Amino acid sequence: MSSTFPLLLTYFGFNLILGLIGALYYFCFLVYSLTSNQGISDKTDDIEKQLEEVPIRKGIGLLVLGGVLIFIFSKPFITSVVNIAAMYQVNAVLLAFFLAPVASEMPEILESISLSRKGNSQNLNIAFSNLIGGTITKTTLLCGILCWYGVAKGFPWVSPEYTVSLSLLALCAIIASSIGYFFHNQTQWHGVVLFCCFTVCGLLQYYFNAHPII
Repeated sequence: MSSTFPLLLTYFGFNLILGLIGALYYFCFLVYSLTSNQGISDKTDDIEKQLEEVPIRKGIGLLVLGGVLIFIFSKPFITSVVNIAAMYQVNAVLLAFFLAPVASEMPEILESISLSRKGNSQNLNIAFSNLIGGTITKTTLLCGILCWYGVAKGFPWVSPEYTVSLSLLALCAIIASSIGYFFHNQTQWHGVVLFCCFTVCGLLQYYFNAHPII
């Protein structure tokens, strides 16, 4: 359902109402996730027994440190992407498609790989939940923030670059959620499908965004 939001964004462009709807949808999803804990406590207890006990103080400290580092280095990272795009005469959207996930999502990727390698269903469920949670965040909250800044700063809607990128985001979200909904026992072939999806999306991004925005 959240995949419809970026599709609406491709049709209406930057829109303040869509931004508010995206943020509201994410807030509802967050409340539902925190309150819908039926049947989860037993699985959580089993997982906690497998993990080493980490002091809460240390976890909070690492979380705060990570947030501070992101705040400090996010602007230089974006500036570097734009400068590299200008240097090689390519679209900054293309570099962001390949470089931004490495910088922003690598902890999530490594965590999912680590959980999946443990082999039991509880850890796989957590890894898949990370995927779904991250996808919903991108298709609702982040797209809503994009709308807000687009309207507030008066940014023009660049087509087909923005349209293609958001359409591919919605397509990948639909494919990933469909695999989780229709196939309760995922196999390696479902992973191959997702890898192929990423490859095709990367090629399409290159085709539409290889040239710089004038």
